[in-house]
Amino acid sequence: MQEFIITTPEQLKTVINETVGSLLIRHLNNLQSTEPVTAPETDLLTRKEAAIILGVSLPTLNEWSKTGVITGYRINTRVRYKRSEIEKSLLQMQTSKNWKNEISIKNYFSEEFFADLVIGQQKGM
Repeated sequence: MQEFIITTPEQLKTVINETVGSLLIRHLNNLQSTEPVTAPETDLLTRKEAAIILGVSLPTLNEWSKTGVITGYRINTRVRYKRSEIEKSLLQMQTSKNWKNEISIKNYFSEEFFADLVIGQQKGM
């Protein structure tokens, strides 16, 4: 059997405010008791670390930063690189390098190459 409670709007507001308020206070206390969330220190790389990962010298890294190949972030007097962006750039460079190699291999082994090879073999016979 259902029971109905008759209350005034003011009493209902008071009950809701007290309930919600106590729940918020409890959750805020739980948040304050946990350790603060900090960004991982390894997310930002020094110039030297970025250069080692990319396999380039510091002057090359500086040139790439100036030309926009990779993005450097100035923090006070230091330049830092985001690890995710360095890894993404590295993957793009590898993909670009593979693409260039595929083109050069295709050009090297073109139909003309095979035709010249066959003609050369026929002349030598």
